[in-house]
Amino acid sequence: MTTIREIYHDGFDLYEPAWQSLLQTAGLTSDDPVTRTFGLFDNDQLVGTVGHLGPIIKQVAILSDYQGGAAFNELLSYMMNYLAEQQIFHYFVYTTPTHRAAFEHLGFSLIAQTDGVVLLEQGLGNFERYLQRLKAKLHPGPTAAIVMNANPFTLGHQFLIQQAAQENQQVLVLVVATEASLFTYQERLALVQAGTRVLTNVTIASTENYLVSAATFPTYFLKERAPLKVAAVQARLDATIFKHYIQALNINKRYVGEEPESPVTQIYNTTMQATFGTEIQLIIKPRQRNGTEIISASKVRQAIQAGDLTKLQTLVPPSTAHYIQAHLTDLQHRREDFQ
Repeated sequence: MTTIREIYHDGFDLYEPAWQSLLQTAGLTSDDPVTRTFGLFDNDQLVGTVGHLGPIIKQVAILSDYQGGAAFNELLSYMMNYLAEQQIFHYFVYTTPTHRAAFEHLGFSLIAQTDGVVLLEQGLGNFERYLQRLKAKLHPGPTAAIVMNANPFTLGHQFLIQQAAQENQQVLVLVVATEASLFTYQERLALVQAGTRVLTNVTIASTENYLVSAATFPTYFLKERAPLKVAAVQARLDATIFKHYIQALNINKRYVGEEPESPVTQIYNTTMQATFGTEIQLIIKPRQRNGTEIISASKVRQAIQAGDLTKLQTLVPPSTAHYIQAHLTDLQHRREDFQ
């Protein structure tokens, strides 16, 4: 008889070697961040595992002798019940095309698929409803789009939106909702809104879990630590989602800034251009500079840690500078993973 229990893989757990071996056999990595990991045991033998990061189910692996349905269903049912106990009722699976049918058999719906990866969802809410909420915010007619993390909102972000607003009838700015940044989503959203308030043809909304998220593009948040081959695969999925679904909102252009400093963002821009083809025009704008220095959110975060308020004035709009100054001590004491 099989049982499921949590695995504490902190380097000391008895089952960690077996867990790592199980993931490697399935072509998965043990370095992929998770909130919780559970193991399926037959007596004392680890025969399957499943993890999650917030609403994203991941690291599903089952010993070959136990594959065939029962172990998979037991693991996934346990995880979905566990997420419900955590008040998470809408969840995602990022997996390979070979496992798509197994998840669809459990009621998951396809969001997008490339040659290498598949993104599915299940639960309250879905992508079509998300699109309808976005559509209700927009006027009829062609729309330009910008997707930004804005961690935090800089003069560079502001300039990109201003350029798009001057060149288009309306602009939809989608702020990344994933909480993997120094500034929280609500802070980033508020700073984008404050920095674009005078632009009457700009609409601000959330990406929710559908663009540049921990579900579609987890390596985006690792930046220089990210394996570039993995980033390329995830970037293609993210671009495919934008192409096949956001285009339904009559979006014909997407604006991005050129990226000379981040290899992952460079890959993202290149992948979008290849994926969009002639269906969506990708417009790459030169980055704003402070003298000879490129303005970037990472330089703002460095100035925050240094307490250099004078430097901040040259990198961010007054609304962002005012917020940082008012919350400087709190920002300096937050996690430093995002510097």
